[in-house]
Amino acid sequence: MESLNKQQLILLALLVSFVTSIATGIVTVSLMDQAPAGITQTINRVVEKTIERVVQAPAQPAAVVTKEVIVTEEDLITAAIEKNAKSIVKIEMILASQTTGSFAGLGVVVSADGVIVGDNANFVTPDVNYVYVGKFADGKSFPLAVVFTEEKSRIVIFRAVIDNKEKHNFATVALGDSDLLKLGQTIVGLSGANQFTAAVGVVSSFDMRDEPTAEGATTTEKVRRTIETTIAAKDFITGGPLLNTAGEVVAIKVAGGDMSYVPINLIKKILPDSNAAN
Repeated sequence: MESLNKQQLILLALLVSFVTSIATGIVTVSLMDQAPAGITQTINRVVEKTIERVVQAPAQPAAVVTKEVIVTEEDLITAAIEKNAKSIVKIEMILASQTTGSFAGLGVVVSADGVIVGDNANFVTPDVNYVYVGKFADGKSFPLAVVFTEEKSRIVIFRAVIDNKEKHNFATVALGDSDLLKLGQTIVGLSGANQFTAAVGVVSSFDMRDEPTAEGATTTEKVRRTIETTIAAKDFITGGPLLNTAGEVVAIKVAGGDMSYVPINLIKKILPDSNAAN
């Protein structure tokens, strides 16, 4: 230290002060005022290079923030109901000589052009004395024409009769796979004559039958003809859909059994070809 001249001592002091100021945020200017111009320029260059290195330092990788979202069975049930409520049709049966009729049952819209599935036990078909009218969730009403009925599956298929000048896109349900249902699986039933109601239960049993693998075939396979649930009969009107918690229709309520439903896979087989894939 004794061999250092005054200029060197000032430079050393400035460097120590500079390093200290980086840590404390205090910039010392009193010594800078006493330093020669050459030393001041050197210090300034050191500061500039330091700042440049700090600015050009690579950014730290962004932290990944994960948020756990818990979806309860209640959430799935309410979502399934909301998803299908607009696709349920209230069907009235009206005498041809009258303008008003009586509630006959429910139907489910399975195609955007107005194909509807219901329970054939509720309707007199064919009968020229009666007219069927579908009242849809959007408030509109359309006459319904019977397209097909089948005693074995107890299903009737209607099509909404729309004026050629009128365009209407019907809200449809999503058809599930009833063969995937399991005993004890949660299901949701939609019903209601005056207002829609919902009931929750589980699959309690399957009515399995041996049926030919194809028309005229000698081989047979096990087929689910009906699905039984724990939903009480008083909570259901025939023609109403049975949903899984994914919001898919897996069966239709039919008469003949207090808690019986026709599996949707059987219904798919008799739907018009254009709707079979829905």
